[in-house]
Amino acid sequence: MTDAAARAPLFRAAGKGDVCAVLKALAEGGDVNCCDEDEMSPLMYAAYWSDEPEVCSVLIDAKSDLHSCDKRGMTALMHGAAGCHHKVCELLVEASADINKVESNGRSVLMYATDAASGASAFDSARAREICVLLLERQAEVDIQDSNGCTALLLASIAGSTALLPELLKAGADTTLRDCYGSTAVEYARAEGHESVVQLLTAASKASEALQACLRQQQAYEEALASVEVSGDIAQPGAI
Repeated sequence: MTDAAARAPLFRAAGKGDVCAVLKALAEGGDVNCCDEDEMSPLMYAAYWSDEPEVCSVLIDAKSDLHSCDKRGMTALMHGAAGCHHKVCELLVEASADINKVESNGRSVLMYATDAASGASAFDSARAREICVLLLERQAEVDIQDSNGCTALLLASIAGSTALLPELLKAGADTTLRDCYGSTAVEYARAEGHESVVQLLTAASKASEALQACLRQQQAYEEALASVEVSGDIAQPGAI
């Protein structure tokens, strides 16, 4: 039997989300960390093609490597996000999968989830949004830029994803970041004709600028106060 033939039952079972078949393949000596020609593991198959967290749980319990990457540098969590499988992603995050890992093109898990939320069916889009919220609640880095300088906010803005944008902005996404072509999120939204997105980003940008102005004013006041105290110009209690 070839290596590929020996691996086949476990990969097939994982991809179908068949718990019993996965357990049988493992009991018959299947290697939980074997890889196919694209260096994908059974856990990656389960995360992308199956929406059965129990299968992923079985593979994790069998010591599947959460942090292994395929040829593109993608982890099981990235595959789960790309497949819009919220429950699977939740399980992987709970198992300590790296939420800020980036693949060979610099894309993060959050970017895969954002892309999926923007381009999937209404049902899958809602689940992908839940993945984004999950990642942001776990303090995922919101402004990671890929090799083209793209961010999750840029992806959502290009797609006109008004359901996801507030979550990214609430997490502190920087509206001023530019990609390698020199464009910002609001410029892409305007070019795509997403007027509601333009309004949302503009309002967020103005609020951020106002906050920064207040912080600068407060810092200047504190520095001036510290300077006066050091020079002894503030009268002490009881002084004439």
